[in-house]
Amino acid sequence: MHHSNAPPENNGAVTDLFVFEDCRIRTLIDKNGEPWFVAKDIATILGYERTADAVRAHCKARRKAQIPTQGGLQEMIIIPEQDVCRLVMRSRLPGAERFEKWIASKINTFLPVTL
Repeated sequence: MHHSNAPPENNGAVTDLFVFEDCRIRTLIDKNGEPWFVAKDIATILGYERTADAVRAHCKARRKAQIPTQGGLQEMIIIPEQDVCRLVMRSRLPGAERFEKWIASKINTFLPVTL
């Protein structure tokens, strides 16, 4: 999977494509159809106390994007699938294994298969 240095362009509104144990994961779909996830949502679900530090330490392809919220547009860090995997693999927190199994099944059913 190739990710450029430019932030992904939003093809539409940010969606709540995924919900894990009542926690929403805001997702942006780029022009290539690839999902980018709001990093804070992933890090929070995984139980990281310092979400920004975890993302900075483990997410190599992170980007900033304007995300619509109830209070208007806010700049947030978004991460691709590969960085979601990095956060999961480096987590020693109890819910990480449950989340890993869940997100793998969701991403595999969402992403197109290429041969």
